Amino acid sequence: MSGPGKGPDRGPDPPATTGRPGGPAGSSVPPLPPPPPSNGYGGPSGPPASGAPQAGAGRPGRIPRLPLGDVSRVVGSLPGVARLAAGSAFNTAEWSLSQTVGLSRRLINATHNPDEMVALAHELGVAVNVVGTLAHSVAVGVPLSEAVANVGHEYGDAGQLQVRLEDDRRRLRESGELLLARSRDIFVDELGHPAYERIVGELTPDESRILLLLVRKGPQVSVDVRTGGPLAWFTSELIATRMTMVGPRAGCRHQGDVPSYLNNLGRLGLLEWSAERLPDPGPYQVLEVQPDVLAAVKSVRFPKIIRRSLLLTPFGRDFCRAVFGESGPEPMAMLGQRTGKLKGSP
Repeated sequence: MSGPGKGPDRGPDPPATTGRPGGPAGSSVPPLPPPPPSNGYGGPSGPPASGAPQAGAGRPGRIPRLPLGDVSRVVGSLPGVARLAAGSAFNTAEWSLSQTVGLSRRLINATHNPDEMVALAHELGVAVNVVGTLAHSVAVGVPLSEAVANVGHEYGDAGQLQVRLEDDRRRLRESGELLLARSRDIFVDELGHPAYERIVGELTPDESRILLLLVRKGPQVSVDVRTGGPLAWFTSELIATRMTMVGPRAGCRHQGDVPSYLNNLGRLGLLEWSAERLPDPGPYQVLEVQPDVLAAVKSVRFPKIIRRSLLLTPFGRDFCRAVFGESGPEPMAMLGQRTGKLKGSP
């Protein structure tokens, strides 16, 4: 209705709308389109965009669903996997059976053949060592592949070493047979012991001087220093042993190495230490006032000096005769009999 000074009548104002998407008809906001179909990855149909975040990517523990095509391929490969597993099980069972039969035969043979028993015990020991070494390596954190490689390298070398040892044993047996054949030959004349040449290569110049001293001058004096006193019959402690003047008398250049020289000569069977004393007390009196002997005597309250001797063995005398051309006097003639009777005693 219009009046003076007013505009045309526009009719009543439309009611206010407070509709929401997808509300009743008459709403001023249009409804949202329906969501696109899912492709199984939590996203729209089609491959996911490169670099675009996928739904559920930040949720640990959620396993995405496989597409239908991948599931069908997995199902189709199951018969092949089953055949592979069955074949592996069959081959393992066949190998186990063959090894069991072979081991049984070896056990039966070992009851009659000592060599087979020794070989079987050796192989069993190697197998136990391999398993123990591999388990220890894995336990300390070594990767399994590296541990297997290390064990293979170690016992591969051990196998080669075993082969070399077998060759050495075979050559040794052949040498023994040759030696027996030479022993049966009455026309073979041995000029000297075969060990003489090797012994010469194991001697020093100072040791040759000691041998010449023993050859030319005979047995040498030696003393031990022990604790004495009233209880010496029940308990006695060794203070110093095998003290001699062999180094200075032989003219050795390295006096500090004389004990090592004497040990080496004893190892080679050229000299020996005797509990018998020489009949002449003069050399003992000279030895007992030497600085090293006096230091050992003064180190205890009740010292006791035991007189001994050092002499060549029969093998050593033969060696000196063959190498140096000298044999010297008979040591027993200077020492007396081993029964304790000295030269000149009744």
